[in-house]
Amino acid sequence: MNLRKITLLACVGLLSTPFALYADNPVYLPESRQLFIPAIDLMNQQGAYYNASLEFVQGDLWRLTDVSRGEDIRGVEKVRVIRTTSFPVQVFLEVEGWVSGHCGGNLHTSQRRVDDTFEVAIQLAISYGPPLMFCNASVSAFSWIFPLPVYGLKAGEYRYSVNGGVQSSRALPDVSTGVSVGEDHKLTGSFIIEADNILKREAPEYPFVISPSVMHPGK
Repeated sequence: MNLRKITLLACVGLLSTPFALYADNPVYLPESRQLFIPAIDLMNQQGAYYNASLEFVQGDLWRLTDVSRGEDIRGVEKVRVIRTTSFPVQVFLEVEGWVSGHCGGNLHTSQRRVDDTFEVAIQLAISYGPPLMFCNASVSAFSWIFPLPVYGLKAGEYRYSVNGGVQSSRALPDVSTGVSVGEDHKLTGSFIIEADNILKREAPEYPFVISPSVMHPGK
């Protein structure tokens, strides 16, 4: 069974199971009978696939026309937690590093919360099709700030993880010698929410049913 057939089975299986988590809503175009899925997570792998497109054939049969596989980039080197002092608290992760030539892939970023851990992924989406351009050896620095959805969280300790927690920068070559240098970087940590991070309601919580006798006393 070739790679495209294996991938087709994986994508169609993900569409019918609760193990797929979509970063954005899938889009269906009735005119062309095509379904576009921006991102697909697995339970144990964030950003497993990107930019999947499927074409309806008949019955419950769909044909995979394109898909890209997500690969964590290697150059993530620093993660810093930024917290606001006002209430409710806001928390951000500032992620720094480098990325080499894209080799025809596109950069994607995503995040999700699993229990008490925020998982952030910075990945290249590598197409299964033939490359459209030659790779280059350029290296570019980057910095992203990810706002974490902490509003409504209970007081306690929460963890974060970027690209699985440990990322090696050993693939970065020294420009003078051509020898790869660098070290492994710990990309995990934690932060504390001191109090329940939610505003006190002045209005009733939705849904709230008002008895007609309260609205129209005496009737």
